[in-house]
Amino acid sequence: MNTYITDLFGNSNINDNIVILLLQTSDYRTFLTQIAKTDNDSIWCVDQNKYKNFMLERSLEPQKYIPIEHLWFTNDEPKTLDLLIISKSILHHPKDYDIAGTYGKGFVWKPIGKYGYKQIAFYYSENKPKLSDTYLINEKYLTDYNGRFYSVDNVTNLNEFHLLGTIDIPRITLDRTKLFNSSGGFDVTHDITGTSFELSAKGELKSGNDCVGVLTVNRNDNATYLQECDQSQPQKWYPDKTGGISSAYTGECLTIDNQGSMIVEKCDKTNKKHKWGIKRRSPWKTKKGKRTVLVESNDPWYINDDNAIELDSTPIDHSEMNGYRDNADYKPFFKPDLCKKDVGLGHSFKSRHLATERALKEGFSKKRHNKIHISKLLFFLTWLILILCVIHNDD
Repeated sequence: MNTYITDLFGNSNINDNIVILLLQTSDYRTFLTQIAKTDNDSIWCVDQNKYKNFMLERSLEPQKYIPIEHLWFTNDEPKTLDLLIISKSILHHPKDYDIAGTYGKGFVWKPIGKYGYKQIAFYYSENKPKLSDTYLINEKYLTDYNGRFYSVDNVTNLNEFHLLGTIDIPRITLDRTKLFNSSGGFDVTHDITGTSFELSAKGELKSGNDCVGVLTVNRNDNATYLQECDQSQPQKWYPDKTGGISSAYTGECLTIDNQGSMIVEKCDKTNKKHKWGIKRRSPWKTKKGKRTVLVESNDPWYINDDNAIELDSTPIDHSEMNGYRDNADYKPFFKPDLCKKDVGLGHSFKSRHLATERALKEGFSKKRHNKIHISKLLFFLTWLILILCVIHNDD
């Protein structure tokens, strides 16, 4: 069995932050269970246990996502299936149901949601479903489905995902241009002809100032056109999971026919004409400007007094210098000049070594200055003589 999970564009490098995933399998019976059948078609639901096991095996949290059901097949069953798995962050439960049609012994129910949310699939049940049984999706991720590849019978799928619906409702699908992440856009080049375009971050396929679009009037014509960009859905494209470029309006792949004209047709990953080289552009734009070079000043502030900057010009309260201090007593061998704004200490290393001011500054020598004052020596000798006299008299 060939089964794998990607984002909508075929990228297998995925994580729990991606809001819409695609489980692609060539054996859909592994994940689906048939719940109703007629002579012409059948309705299927997702086997929740198999879905959860599949997600856990790939380190994805199944409780964050919901596989969208119910699905409808004609007797001509598909060879492959793309099962939509959508994050609960963009889903909402309905507030009620309408009966949209009958099928066998049961009914096809249309979910009705709050403003801003739409059904992407109908629900089959013999009895009215619970509100917690189905979900609606934020409509900003949806767009009309104008593809030509869908089956029509007493019920019909809404779009290319085989989701259950009815004939009389508008078909919708996912607006993939809202979901691919590229702030810089892509460069796309046809593998065979070398024809190249820019696929912008807004989904425009641009050649100069013009955009490639598909026809909207005659849907039997698969031709494209090149005209002024207008941000309309027929001019929106996205990287397809098959390796091609698909129209957001029809879901068909862009290719070049034998006459060299660009057309759209049903995507086929085995068709080499559908292959386009897709290279992500960098969102960063190169800008040229002035060059900045860092050099050392020839007259730096730490050498020249005139360049010195005072960090704090707050006046000093000199009265605090003579008050109580709880630090150890220290008496320097120089006398600060309190009349100077630098207290005679200088603003820089250089000024401490000026010969004219050296006597007023604290020295940087490691030698200790142990001068003995004469007054102290005379005081000591006087006391010593007195003590000796008292001892002599006692004798």
